Amino acid sequence: MTDTCTGTVVDQKSAGYFTQQYTRYIMPYHVPENSRFELVVSDLYNDGLCCGHGSGTYSIYSGGDLVTSPSNG
Repeated sequence: MTDTCTGTVVDQKSAGYFTQQYTRYIMPYHVPENSRFELVVSDLYNDGLCCGHGSGTYSIYSGGDLVTSPSNG
């Protein structure tokens, strides 16, 4: 996750960090008001978050409200 205003990488997980299937990973971040961030979600096999290697999704919440939950599976 990168702060697009400053170019600062706020967090980055290397390949293989999320290894357990059917596991919910929760990573809270404080995002200052009027800031902008870029979140890149990719997978090890570069085949999307679905299909041949299981199915996966991600969700982004702000103040307990769902902001987005895209998925290609």
